[in-house]
Amino acid sequence: MSKKVVSFFVCLILLFSISTSALSVSAASNISYASSNLSISGGKAYISCSLTGYQGTTIKCKISAYLQQYKNGSWVTIGSWSKTSNMYRATLDVSKAVSKGYKYRVYAYFYGTSATTTQSISLASNTISY
Repeated sequence: MSKKVVSFFVCLILLFSISTSALSVSAASNISYASSNLSISGGKAYISCSLTGYQGTTIKCKISAYLQQYKNGSWVTIGSWSKTSNMYRATLDVSKAVSKGYKYRVYAYFYGTSATTTQSISLASNTISY
């Protein structure tokens, strides 16, 4: 019986330690879908961002992601990454060691480029206390 209780609490912890933010954009743009995800486990923050444009229209995608820590009343960037793809979709998956006792979030910028225009959006993940 105690293994079931421990397993239940482990599942709850994992469930609440995942933070996701996603956005679907109108068909008139170069960006169809963008998401910014953050999870923290074992002292590491796992960042996963995804951008999808329109096949045949979007020719370049770029993601710029910033891991931020809430410290002394403001958000401070503690890590940054960028990924560019010369096609209609891009993904960025990275990790970074983090300290306990702080709140964390990912703030990401997404750029979709067609032959004539570049559209950009930004997303912040939900905040995780660790």
